[in-house]
Amino acid sequence: MQALHKKEVFKLGDILHFKNLKKASFRRTLSELMKEAQRMQKEKERVVGEKLLLADFDELEKMIEKRISGVLITENHLESDFFLCGKYIAKTISSTVKDPLPSFYAIDYLSQVEDMNDYLSWQRAGDVCFLICTVFIGRAHRRTMTLKDYSLLGRNFYHTFYGISGKEIGYLMSAKYDTMSLITRKALEV
Repeated sequence: MQALHKKEVFKLGDILHFKNLKKASFRRTLSELMKEAQRMQKEKERVVGEKLLLADFDELEKMIEKRISGVLITENHLESDFFLCGKYIAKTISSTVKDPLPSFYAIDYLSQVEDMNDYLSWQRAGDVCFLICTVFIGRAHRRTMTLKDYSLLGRNFYHTFYGISGKEIGYLMSAKYDTMSLITRKALEV
């Protein structure tokens, strides 16, 4: 009984053995992403007159990532999830410019699904919806679809992609879809 009333003092190191734990990758990743974003903000874009000059698709990707990270910093979206999504979005947009989409209908990609392990079709369908919500907004109101419909579909396609593949970017794009859509639109305004 006496032991119950006696206050025992523990050091945090007695309870948790930090030496055996790996470093928190989230903090390290966020720190690295923030440093990279700040470094990119200092780089000048090559402009001739009022036109942006890009030499190749890698430069386009870097420019888009820089603009997205600039908006993230300005609007205080300082989580690694947002920066990782920004990198993915920049890569998706630049690869779309390099190799245009064969179809702007997400259903066309889903019709290519042959088995439940085919996650690429789900990813492409999510990418198409995201591009329509950000870059090709005019396509959002064709037929009976709206921007809200594409947003809902895109989130679900990315979530399914994550569920099948286990790739974290699918989860992040699903969870941050609407916020990243707005941020991407702001970043691409000229």
